[in-house]
Amino acid sequence: MVSPASTVGSSIPELWAAELQVALRKALRYGNCFNRKYEGEIKRQGASVRIQTVADVTIGNYARNTDITLQTLTTTDQNLIIDQANSYGFFWDDLDQTQTATKGIMREAVSRAAYNMRDTIDQYLAALLDAAVPTTNPDNQLPDATSVGSGAGDDDPFKILVRLAQILGQNNVPDDAEKWVVVPYWYAAELKIDPRNSSFGTPANREMYGDGLLGLDMASGLRILVSNNVPTTDADPQTGQFSILAGYMDSGTFAEQMLEFAVKDNPYRFGKNCLGMNAYGGKVTRPYTLAKVLATQAA
Repeated sequence: MVSPASTVGSSIPELWAAELQVALRKALRYGNCFNRKYEGEIKRQGASVRIQTVADVTIGNYARNTDITLQTLTTTDQNLIIDQANSYGFFWDDLDQTQTATKGIMREAVSRAAYNMRDTIDQYLAALLDAAVPTTNPDNQLPDATSVGSGAGDDDPFKILVRLAQILGQNNVPDDAEKWVVVPYWYAAELKIDPRNSSFGTPANREMYGDGLLGLDMASGLRILVSNNVPTTDADPQTGQFSILAGYMDSGTFAEQMLEFAVKDNPYRFGKNCLGMNAYGGKVTRPYTLAKVLATQAA
């Protein structure tokens, strides 16, 4: 049974545990899939950074005693716009500060606010990547994997990752680039359940799939990240389609800045107003270096 919510002040007549229970938090992953080359100084929401990409240089045949044709360099411009902003605010009564047994409540409240901001950003970045995967010229989406598992006739979760890595390679993502794939927890479990990945092979691959945390493991050159923010049509693994995305650090760029953080006296009460605001934005600059598959867990 879940206890009803209460205000901080309601704890004063009772003996509450002196150790504050910290909220469970999701692992935030998609922020690690972007570079931050253009973060610089963000002064406000609505700021923008112009990103220039130099066009390819033409290679020609050289002929003796013939002038070389000079090419005029051109650039393609893209704008990273800081068009997202979040805020929080709460009041902290001075009496609560002096009478409540648990002294870390305000610190934990600020920590939760910061985490919830980052969780919002993580979901924003996941949706940004998901929408950017091209499906024509090139088509970087694999056929739907409708039954991912280790049983007879199931879609092999490891082979799917190999195919995603293949798409990245075919689109000239460098072999030594920091490549990634983000999977839901059920998919990570299917990788580890399959004995071909965890029971045989080299000591290194047995350790990788048998003992490792899949936030650090590799498959076909992809660093496997596990997240509860994988875009899906339904949270049920056996009915929802989960958008498993792969790319590399230069597929997109991201910038954020905590613009305001203040603890101010409330003019009408004895206490403090705690306020915060951040601004951020992301841009998929090389969509052709992304790949995805819609996956559903086997029954």
